[in-house]
Amino acid sequence: VLAQAVLGGVLVKLVDPKVLAIAHASLAQICFGLTVAIAAGYYPINIPGKTLAPRLAVGALFVQTVLGSAVRHNAIGLASHVVGAVVATGVVMWASLGILIQYMDHDKMRRPAVLLLGLTATQIFSGFAAYTARAMTADDPQPMPLMIWATVAHVVVGALVLGAAIVLARSVAAEPRGHSS
Repeated sequence: VLAQAVLGGVLVKLVDPKVLAIAHASLAQICFGLTVAIAAGYYPINIPGKTLAPRLAVGALFVQTVLGSAVRHNAIGLASHVVGAVVATGVVMWASLGILIQYMDHDKMRRPAVLLLGLTATQIFSGFAAYTARAMTADDPQPMPLMIWATVAHVVVGALVLGAAIVLARSVAAEPRGHSS
């Protein structure tokens, strides 16, 4: 949190350099992810062979938030973020559907998997809305409320998707802490 505050202060002083803005947004996602992980607790279910996909989903979604930040700060083009969205969605589906197919009757597994799928679908639609709003207001002299709201909603839902993936990954941990095989 202190690093986030310092980075934010440096951004204000240096008039928002792109690299620092992306780092600031990425660190915010890390802080949020750690908060979710702590709040979710650690009550893993021992499911050997089911930990890879949820962990990859967390990684893919984090990379996607970094790409989104880079697009938002005009450091990269939209194509990278769209390709990342396709990859991240595929990994999310692999993780969630794999759990649902085998553990539909297990609440601690089903709930985060269903939440992750639902939020991912919402994120895809909010991405279309953000893109459309941005395109519609591209010639306006300043950001319009529609574009701001759509973009903020996309960022917020993206954070929630990452949080849901963290909860799912923690719920299928192969081995509880403090235990060894």
